[in-house]
Amino acid sequence: MGPRLGARIIDGLVLGAVGGILNAGVAAVVFTSGGNPTLMETITGTAAGVWGSLLGLLSTALAFAYFALFDSRIGGTPGKKILGLEVRGSGGGNPPVQESLKRNAWLALGLLPGSGGLLQFAAAIGIVVTISNSDDNLGWHDTFAGTVVTRS
Repeated sequence: MGPRLGARIIDGLVLGAVGGILNAGVAAVVFTSGGNPTLMETITGTAAGVWGSLLGLLSTALAFAYFALFDSRIGGTPGKKILGLEVRGSGGGNPPVQESLKRNAWLALGLLPGSGGLLQFAAAIGIVVTISNSDDNLGWHDTFAGTVVTRS
């Protein structure tokens, strides 16, 4: 469980850095708009919730793509690779994109309005509990997708 948690922390730092760059890009548009009141009002005024939602959607899509593509292309995210872990699909090699998307589908819960973040957090706790209680260190998301995480 420890290496998987460490890998998730490393990947979270990578995603946080990329998200910060995206947020900085939005801020740059605001501050370099030349004082355009329409743009400033749109971003900082009543439409701030819309911008926040769009950034949330972009961040979730980025995380979903990050985990799914790294797992299917090279058998693990940078965090997993650094800590000597790899994701294997039902065929024994890197999981196909479909398996990797299923494995990471719980991330999309964060997009649900209202309690989506809470549901995503509950799914993450469920993953930790099922990994901890499994003799094979399989989380429910691994079982659902037909994947396993092994030491490389």
